Amino acid sequence: MSGDPDEPGITPVSSSLDRVLRSLGGPSSSSMVALAGRWVEVVGEDLVGRCAPAELTADGVLVVVADPAFVTALRFSALRLVDAANRVVGGTTVTTIEVRARR
Repeated sequence: MSGDPDEPGITPVSSSLDRVLRSLGGPSSSSMVALAGRWVEVVGEDLVGRCAPAELTADGVLVVVADPAFVTALRFSALRLVDAANRVVGGTTVTTIEVRARR
């Protein structure tokens, strides 16, 4: 790089990825990283090993569970999970929680 203001600089991949995700109506990559990294804060110690965030969409989180018995329990906890997920990602990105059994 010569320092010429007209010469394109190096753009971090995360910036490019976030720009693409926003154009598709999705959340930032940092939101998904935060959600996955702090998942225990969302679901609690009892459930953290039994479920995982699989996808963060424009308005919600897809949660997968290994045991179908936990699908109903997590669905009943959806409002609490939405609040906890929003505290983790910072804002009101999450409005829905969808729970599916892993196949």
